[in-house]
Amino acid sequence: MEPPPRHHQLTAITDAGCVTTIDHVSVITSTSGSAPYATEAVRDAYGAKQLITSSRFLGQQLAVAVGAGDTIRDNYIEFGPTMRGDHDEDILDDGTSSPTIEHNTLLNPNGQTSTLSLFTEFGSNRNLLIQDNLLAGGGFTYYRGDGAADNAGKPARASKVSFMDNVFWEKSFPTVGQYGPGRAYNPAGGGQWTGNVYMLADGTLTTRQVPQPPLDGQ
Repeated sequence: MEPPPRHHQLTAITDAGCVTTIDHVSVITSTSGSAPYATEAVRDAYGAKQLITSSRFLGQQLAVAVGAGDTIRDNYIEFGPTMRGDHDEDILDDGTSSPTIEHNTLLNPNGQTSTLSLFTEFGSNRNLLIQDNLLAGGGFTYYRGDGAADNAGKPARASKVSFMDNVFWEKSFPTVGQYGPGRAYNPAGGGQWTGNVYMLADGTLTTRQVPQPPLDGQ
């Protein structure tokens, strides 16, 4: 039997230099029966900035791919089970500058990939602010990859990637993610890892600090 086709739930056709605004929108993908298979909740086709606020994305394999200058704030994202072995990422970035990811709930009950992936295959990450989010699940809850080089072989070194005042919830795994809360954080260029704490599985907030993940190979 042929697998169901991949779908993007919302595709924004907006010229670069403009802003796509999504506010108080729900995108819900069924994870049972013969429902269409959706890889993403939102994709901006032409590279416009995205302002995504107070919205809800449920059941996709990837909710939002972010780009330069995007703002992702006050959203609720939760996946169903992994389908077809795909990566699961509530938010994905792959080499960009100046997005803000703030005050979101990002849940991935699967031991696959992450809630937040900040890869560097296509360039360096610069000036990222990840603040006041509730994060739970994934292989690593936060995953940045090794960042050694982009696909052109050029050095890809994160600069000023700041994680501040986030809550890492032991909802799906006692180690937050199946393998741990984070991997490969690079504080280069003034990045900060501060105020990140654990929440117990029952929802009890602690003052226990989440340690700064080491660079790959350390």
